[in-house]
Amino acid sequence: MRTFQQKGNNHHQNTAWARIEYRTEAGLGIYARQSTLAQVKNYRQSTEMQTDDLVDMAKHLGWDEDHIILFTQDLAKSGKLRIDQRTGLRSLIERIEKGEFKTVLVFLEDRLFRDETGIQYNIFIDVCKRHSVLVVTPHMTYDFTNPFHVKQFRWRCEEAADYLRDYVINRLHGAKNRISESGRFAGRSIPIGFIIDRETSMIVDGKVAPNPTYRKFIPYEPHAHIVRWLFQRYWELGGKIRPLCRELQQQPFVFPDFEPDVDISKYIALYHLKQTAGGYHISRPGLMGLLTNVAYIGYWIHLGEIVSKNNHQAIVEEDLFWYAFSRLSPYTITGERNEKKKGYIRYSRKEPIPALLKNVIGSQEGGRVYVSTSGLTHKPIYVIEERNQRLILKYHAATPCQEIDDLVARRLVEHMKRTKQFERYQDYAAELQKERDQIGKNIKQQVAEIDKQMDGILTTLSLPKDTLPKKLREKFVAKYTLLEKQKEELEIQQATIQTNSHAQKLMEYYSLINRIGQQWERIPFIHKQALADALIKQVYLDEMTGHWLRIEVEWLDPHWGIERLYIFRSGGAHKTWTDEENNIIHDLFLNTPREGILAKLPRRSWVAITLQARKLHIHRQRNLISTCAIPHTLSIEDVTFMKGAGINMNETSCHKWESRHLRLPSVLLAPGQKWPPCPPLEHHRFPRP
Repeated sequence: MRTFQQKGNNHHQNTAWARIEYRTEAGLGIYARQSTLAQVKNYRQSTEMQTDDLVDMAKHLGWDEDHIILFTQDLAKSGKLRIDQRTGLRSLIERIEKGEFKTVLVFLEDRLFRDETGIQYNIFIDVCKRHSVLVVTPHMTYDFTNPFHVKQFRWRCEEAADYLRDYVINRLHGAKNRISESGRFAGRSIPIGFIIDRETSMIVDGKVAPNPTYRKFIPYEPHAHIVRWLFQRYWELGGKIRPLCRELQQQPFVFPDFEPDVDISKYIALYHLKQTAGGYHISRPGLMGLLTNVAYIGYWIHLGEIVSKNNHQAIVEEDLFWYAFSRLSPYTITGERNEKKKGYIRYSRKEPIPALLKNVIGSQEGGRVYVSTSGLTHKPIYVIEERNQRLILKYHAATPCQEIDDLVARRLVEHMKRTKQFERYQDYAAELQKERDQIGKNIKQQVAEIDKQMDGILTTLSLPKDTLPKKLREKFVAKYTLLEKQKEELEIQQATIQTNSHAQKLMEYYSLINRIGQQWERIPFIHKQALADALIKQVYLDEMTGHWLRIEVEWLDPHWGIERLYIFRSGGAHKTWTDEENNIIHDLFLNTPREGILAKLPRRSWVAITLQARKLHIHRQRNLISTCAIPHTLSIEDVTFMKGAGINMNETSCHKWESRHLRLPSVLLAPGQKWPPCPPLEHHRFPRP
């Protein structure tokens, strides 16, 4: 006898076209992504469609703003990256697993994945299915309990990956590779001295004929003759690059401006060209790249290999070129290490230079900061390089490491002594550990999915050869290789996570707060440096004037914030005196009032000026009356800075830490701006040097 059961409630759709009910009382996550930072900047309409328009769509579907969360951390990341490599997608999945979201809104499926292996979107499908999460796009809503929706979503993701592989990589890049392999221009950088021949045809004996140099390099004579001169001059200087750099540094420009009809976009990056009045200057690395570029003798390189030694017209004689190449290139034309390259003797140290902040120090106003040893005191110093160095390497400022290290170390210990809320650091460490566990869990899921697919491929490949077409078998082999490579990368990432004990080290340091404060001097240097690396995000060292330095510390602990202090250097920066400055001393030192000379030399103190006058054998008239209140050890530049920073005139140190709010303006003057006059003499006296 047949029995009938009452029809139960089915919360999930059974067909592809059944109506879907959105759970607007639960959270909704909006995921947005662009492949590169340039796309984020240049295609703002696309970014807005993935953010603003989707928010409007969510509201139209019934969600209020309190339940909408926007994930934009991956706006400059590729869809080919794994889930564990994308902060935004990883956070989205984590909150899905917590049950915070029941709906994900995305502009297109390819915003989530462009995965050739299928590993990433299969994991995402599984997570959404287990937690009853819908994925909504403007053209379809996916419920992964419905097999048709799973199939459709996979097809969309596969389509995106196929487009990337077949059209972008194979077709577009393949076409460019074929053009480049034939010795013709396909979009690479152009060595200065050449332009691209854009003429497709030419007249030969009154008839139109194909142009043999079409899309090839041809000499651009306004620059080609300078390239020849550079090679010639390098030979004349005996293969010495520094004298050549010094000569070029004295010139207003090396290459004149391009003619108006020349597209300059392909020239600038290759040799680090910098536009100046009248033309372009070249950097030292750019100059060395120029002197070793085989394109100047007609060679054509494609994918690292020489495809032609007579591809286009050479503009440099081979003897001159090989003279420079053999002295400057670290490798030979065949890719072997160049044993003839002229090098410099380097003396290695048995022990590293002891500098506490070596791994975290930098500069905001200057260039790179590195550790060296003073030639005068033989003690460690921090050296600030000039920003945007071109041909001649210069340092901007230098100061002993010991003073900077001691100031920052004392402040670090003070912070640790004042830390009472130890639970907060336990919470912080727990958050770090939680994030590591989430990444590790995600990696394990990916490895499991890879193993499953690899087993399936091996089973398929074990079938008799006549069962699978040759192209299909090759496709399976290629996918297996790709999966194998991805699994290896994931296992390396997993090992890195397991060995990364930053949270554990942090907790160990905080558990030793009292001992650190009392026994700092007894702690081995290597442990002090590890502590500084663990607690400091960045230290910025900058020269504000010839006598004043600024230290700015950005602590990793957000409660410590960003702090700064100023240091006075009694010795000053010892900048080299220029001919112009020496002429001012010659003209004014004899009888001009002190304030008049200081106004002409605003970056020099009176002590420095008198010492330089002695070196120049220039004497000063006795009993000259001065009304200038500036101390002999300070310059007008120093005084201007001190007023702006709120430092008293008679302070020779300012070791008081302050929280950073607004950056002080630079004391350097704009073109045409004048230094303020010396302040009038007041009743109090200043210490003499």
